[in-house]
Amino acid sequence: MANPLRFWILALCAACGGDGTVGGSTDANPQADADETVTSCEAPDVLVLLDRTASMAERPDGTMPANTPAGHAEAKWSIAIGAVEALAIRFETSIRFGLALFPRAPTTGCITMTERIAGDRASNPQCQAGELLVAPAATTGTAIASELDPETTLLCTSTPIGA
Repeated sequence: MANPLRFWILALCAACGGDGTVGGSTDANPQADADETVTSCEAPDVLVLLDRTASMAERPDGTMPANTPAGHAEAKWSIAIGAVEALAIRFETSIRFGLALFPRAPTTGCITMTERIAGDRASNPQCQAGELLVAPAATTGTAIASELDPETTLLCTSTPIGA
């Protein structure tokens, strides 16, 4: 089965020059460029809204992984962070990426993935809003990667709607 995320990323890149770069013509005929005005594609804004609820410590099949480095790599949290970082760095010159997490991490109550896999529960308030960590802009891959670490970025108990 084809990866649907790859399809959408390729579609975004194709919309801006075909090869993942912003602007420029993909026309093989240079005379065509001289005969008509070619407009450059403006890089799209993509705000990644990442779920940081406690269920992200589970594997995609809903089971809890082992509380080991190998087990942590199987958690949705590690998988999602790896994908977001890879995309933001790979396409940072053609897509203006930003990052938001939900729910907001309060000063107390959220826990690490290690604590969650060990059976601890987060105790942050219900129905918290999300938080914008990196506004969409060009070349934000490094900034996004610096905000995310599967071992230290905290997981919380509730979704923004309290479900």
